[in-house]
Amino acid sequence: MPDNEENNLNTLIRKIDLIGAGMDRFEERQENIAEDVAKIKEAVYNPDSGIYSRLRELESWKQTTSKVVWAIVLATVSMITAAVYRVLVSL
Repeated sequence: MPDNEENNLNTLIRKIDLIGAGMDRFEERQENIAEDVAKIKEAVYNPDSGIYSRLRELESWKQTTSKVVWAIVLATVSMITAAVYRVLVSL
């Protein structure tokens, strides 16, 4: 083989090796991404500790807290009204 053809062949072999190395890195990254997606799915859809269950607990807590706040406000308004009524009746 002439020297020029041998250089072209060596260049071609190096480029093919680079492509192979790039494909190996691509496969590793793809596996990492697949693992990450699996973890995200588990975090979102796990019925005991996933995001949806946390939102459900938060909404439940919010409703309970809202009811307690309204009960306190109603009791406070009732006590103030009773005090004002007693003051007006005793005059």
